Amino acid sequence: MRHQYFGELMLRQILFAGFALLVTLLLLTKSAVALEVNSTRAKETGLPQELDGFNTCVVRGAIEAGDLEKLEKYIGKRDSGMSRLRCELVYLNSEGGNFSEAVKIMDYFFTSMIATSVEAGATCYSACAVMWLGGSVPDGHNLDNPHAFRRLNPKGVLGFHAPYVLLSDGRYSNYDVMMNGTLSFKIAQELLVRFQDHRIPMWFASKLLHPDPEAFYVIETIEDANLIGASVVTEKPNAPVESSRSLGTICFNLSHWGKNRSARDSTNKKFSNNESTYSHLDDYIRFLDKSIITGVSTKYVSGLESFLKTTAVKRSFRNWIEDHASDLIDFAENASQSPGSLLKFWQQISRQLGPDFAAVAPSFLRWKTDDYSQSYSYLFPSPGIVGAHDENIRDRPEWCAITLPPAEDDARFSSLYAVGTEFDPMQELIRLPAALLALPADTKLIDVESKLQAEEKIALAYTRPGWCVNAGNETERKICEDAELSGLDLQFERDFATKKLTAKVAATLSGREMIKQRNKCGSNVECMRRVYKVAIESLGRL
Repeated sequence: MRHQYFGELMLRQILFAGFALLVTLLLLTKSAVALEVNSTRAKETGLPQELDGFNTCVVRGAIEAGDLEKLEKYIGKRDSGMSRLRCELVYLNSEGGNFSEAVKIMDYFFTSMIATSVEAGATCYSACAVMWLGGSVPDGHNLDNPHAFRRLNPKGVLGFHAPYVLLSDGRYSNYDVMMNGTLSFKIAQELLVRFQDHRIPMWFASKLLHPDPEAFYVIETIEDANLIGASVVTEKPNAPVESSRSLGTICFNLSHWGKNRSARDSTNKKFSNNESTYSHLDDYIRFLDKSIITGVSTKYVSGLESFLKTTAVKRSFRNWIEDHASDLIDFAENASQSPGSLLKFWQQISRQLGPDFAAVAPSFLRWKTDDYSQSYSYLFPSPGIVGAHDENIRDRPEWCAITLPPAEDDARFSSLYAVGTEFDPMQELIRLPAALLALPADTKLIDVESKLQAEEKIALAYTRPGWCVNAGNETERKICEDAELSGLDLQFERDFATKKLTAKVAATLSGREMIKQRNKCGSNVECMRRVYKVAIESLGRL
């Protein structure tokens, strides 16, 4: 009986740490503020459609035994996704408390499909962070399936900690100490299982079990937010720009995470002896800008064939590569290691595949994903990250294929589809929208808004028409140097490809006239701007 009583006593004392040991002790005293829940108006604008117009509540204070019953009584339980609750979204503000109760509340939030949020100025530590993990919204045909939705404002604080058992001062036997350690380990083990249930990679979950009782692992970077599945609040939509920097960063991040590696530059290491393996983002972007075919040509083409079989690319593309493999091997052999060789490789392929395909400088093959949306897919080399259990030397190419969401979608909520040699969609690594995944992994959440604006300006400098690699006269060189003119040329190129499908002769004549008038402008930027705008309007009338 003594052992049973001791275990029950220990369980009652289980806490997730607060700011420090002092805070943890205060949570046990009568002066601690008990958990309370109150209805409130939505504190954030731009909520996704699932939460538009829904009721919201604030939950604050220390988490104690019996709080689940308190929340259920106030909020209610959802029998189906069609029913409404007193709170569809809860704003959390707590420094922690009872771990066991927090796990129960986490399950309640998830099964009742109640979204969670940490707003600007709020703190959600330890046991509160566990509750936050349960946030979800109705999903599925009958809205009966929970779909994870846990929101984090960059100006809020979300901190995780390893659970520990708090013992009062006194003398304890060896058995007491052993049981204390065993119980702490058991709780940590249960928490890891919960992390796995919520699709958090184990290598990252281990960081959340921060062992210091006076410190936390705070979710503060793009990498943290994505891997824990946070929906990060941004003030306005931000679409990723078609560029080597944006697309390359998305691939760089996903390739590292797919191999259970951090993509943060401070932790990068050289994982392979392969010359085309890049563990630092800037080195990888420079590699893409050079647009070089690397390695043995036969393995380069066969590696591309193998990769395309694992992706949802157009069947015509996959079949054409297989049918013309020998010609592509010859081309790769002759052009290997020369700057611009990869772009020329894509140009040769796109000319044969038709107007839906285009080579985009410096290293991308782009195609229209389907006939129903304005989304585009991009194929290009990946950084070649090697995992802990992979062979150390690779002599085959690695690839990324990324489909960006249509431009008309709200980039705060729309995601992207991506597959790569180093990662697979089944790993569920994509939690943030494309615009945020296009930021370096170590970007602080508090800096997201300013970084998005800065990255958009930087990315424009890389957005160039595919023919820029062969730019000849002064007009063409000026277009490739000017971000706006490059954008207008790319827009004309897309509209031209579309119009050729229904008015080939008229579109061709319009294209020839545009080039003729454009070249008369010499290096006059304003003149070329007028020519492009008139030509784009002319195509729109065909």
